[in-house]
Amino acid sequence: MKKTTTLLGILGVVGMFCACSSDTVSAPDYNQPQDTPSSSNSAANSNTSGNGPVVKDSIVHETVYLSSSGKHIVPYSSNSEAFCWDDKDCKAATPTSSSAMASIEINMSSEAQNPPTVNGTTMTDNRDGKSYKLENVGGRLWMAENLNFQTKSGYFCKTASSEDMCATYGGFYTYSGAQRACPSGWRLPTQAEVTALDAAVKHEWWQVGGRFKLSDDVATDYGLEDEQGYIWIQADGEYSSFRIKNYNEDSPHEFQSGSTGERAYNVRCISDQ
Repeated sequence: MKKTTTLLGILGVVGMFCACSSDTVSAPDYNQPQDTPSSSNSAANSNTSGNGPVVKDSIVHETVYLSSSGKHIVPYSSNSEAFCWDDKDCKAATPTSSSAMASIEINMSSEAQNPPTVNGTTMTDNRDGKSYKLENVGGRLWMAENLNFQTKSGYFCKTASSEDMCATYGGFYTYSGAQRACPSGWRLPTQAEVTALDAAVKHEWWQVGGRFKLSDDVATDYGLEDEQGYIWIQADGEYSSFRIKNYNEDSPHEFQSGSTGERAYNVRCISDQ
């Protein structure tokens, strides 16, 4: 009798254990889809791997505008919801048709990187097809003419009453415009590079094309033609431009500071190689 009771007790415990085990939730089988979309685009809307759960992709439709300035670290979004680098480059995005796949439309700015073609002593700017004379001075390749590439902003040729001065002296730029005017692989010269060049070339090598005065990004006055010429340089905290004068024999060439937002000067690009 005692043996029988003991046996029944053991069987009861085993039965309870089996009953509890049958109610335990097992781990999901990741080799089987966990979600079956009813849409015909299910293959495009989901990403099923053999080693993990289904992950749905987000659908993105944005227009992206690229610029060569390289100064804009934080992207800017306009009210039109277009993605761009600054408000001046921002254009309204053209709505794209509904699609299950992510799509990004990229429109390249005319100022985007497009290396020029150098052939001996001539450089052709592939952004607009204009050609310039080159000269190797002190082991550095210089433009021997003022640049005349029309940037989207910061580029001036005439006032309301003056003629087109760019046709004679090349483009006139604000300092910010000058920083993005040179073609890919070329840049504004440093003070040391201008000093070395000026010591090696004659006074006549420079163009004395005057300058534009600006007010609220509008050219209000052009003057000093054939009297003074100016080029922008890489600002080092003190100087930002170089002046060439056709008078005052004591200091015909000198560096100057300021005027980065009030004047439009010429640009001589130097190879970055």
